[in-house]
Amino acid sequence: MDRILRKITSARWIIAIVMTIVFSIMAVRNTLNTEFITIYTMVIAFYFSKDRKEVDKE
Repeated sequence: MDRILRKITSARWIIAIVMTIVFSIMAVRNTLNTEFITIYTMVIAFYFSKDRKEVDKE
């Protein structure tokens, strides 16, 4: 339980969730641009690659 709580309150997780919400809102409004898609993809890829490395260490 403690591990889940630390993960949810980590800055990387919060940034990934906020960006996903913004991405969803922009997609519904049809206002996505290539700059945001590029940044979003890089942030999400970084988050999941770091998360996978941490899991592999344990």
